[in-house]
Amino acid sequence: MSRLLTYTDDFTLPPLQWYQRSKEWCREMRALQPVVHHEKYGWLVFSYQETVQVFSEYATYSSETQRSVSTQQEEGRSIIMIDPPRHQQLRALITQAFSARTIAQMESRIQAIAVDLLDKMGPQVDFMDALAAPLPVMVIAEMLGLPTEDWPLFKKWTDAQVHHAAELDGTSQALAAYFFQHVERQRHSPGNGIINLLLNAEVDGKRLSPSELFSFFLTLLVAGNVTTTNLLGNAMLCFNLFPEALARLHEQPALIPSTIEEILRYMGPSRLLTQDPVGSRIALVDTELAGQSIRKGDVVRPLIFAANFDEQQFADAERFLLDRRPNRHIAFGHGIHFCLGAPLARLEARVVLTEMLKRFSSWEIINPDHLEQLDLELIFGVKHLPMTFQA
Repeated sequence: MSRLLTYTDDFTLPPLQWYQRSKEWCREMRALQPVVHHEKYGWLVFSYQETVQVFSEYATYSSETQRSVSTQQEEGRSIIMIDPPRHQQLRALITQAFSARTIAQMESRIQAIAVDLLDKMGPQVDFMDALAAPLPVMVIAEMLGLPTEDWPLFKKWTDAQVHHAAELDGTSQALAAYFFQHVERQRHSPGNGIINLLLNAEVDGKRLSPSELFSFFLTLLVAGNVTTTNLLGNAMLCFNLFPEALARLHEQPALIPSTIEEILRYMGPSRLLTQDPVGSRIALVDTELAGQSIRKGDVVRPLIFAANFDEQQFADAERFLLDRRPNRHIAFGHGIHFCLGAPLARLEARVVLTEMLKRFSSWEIINPDHLEQLDLELIFGVKHLPMTFQA
């Protein structure tokens, strides 16, 4: 187990180098011991079957990793760290707003935003700054009922939240002040966004508390842009690694939906190891997983990154296949906490790739070996992505 005990998530490595090392390490661990204990991270789960099992059995593996908190802290807890029945009650409030049918109706608006951003792009730009970052923020802001022109503020605030830097620079307070000012305006002049929906929602005959409202808002704002931004950026990394795939996609644009699924599997935005409680579980009872004895109170960390390369689930797992069938990746999680925004992320990626293929015969990353990866525990992606585009 020496490889396990000495592994470190080195954010200073070039992203593609880190990525390749992490894949190799996960492959070795799956072959050696797919569920293993680490003194720093708890139980690590490298295999697809056991990862799905942990995510599915919420009565055994709880998402409430911080179970001894005050009432106020509990109200402010993100929905992704709450168990049933409260989880189902809260999730039901916004399920319709993120249904595949509802999201499909947004396609023309997302396309308009994408076209506008692409129109402003020159032959050489930072793809993250020009398109991948603004588009998802603008879309989720509009869904929430916020002014899209404030997207740079939302991006700044959500980045600080993901970096856990809010306590240092006061962005959390600024975001909260902005949100509650908007809530007051909504109370006097209701709109059609998700915030207005939450304002009027009731659970067990009670309206959501201010802490619950803000937690919902923050979760949707962060999840609605950070992961999609890096899905788009990672798509460009995949095409850099596999230029033949981009050439084929130009010839067969009907493969765009299955290509997006393969990007999600092959280079989804989930980081490998993290000490952040998001995504981890805590055992509620003594149990067994892949022959290992899990004790009540143990932390269990299913590794989505590793599961999506499990050879037992994916034939030719190391290959990037545009038409992979089936492709039961778990980039969006699994079970009761399956990502609500999955239809939205898929639609945004499809619209962007479709428009890019219309406009550009090819594109390339400038100096791909000198990119910087994000220094985020939860998210894998790049800080900047300088690219050239051939019309």
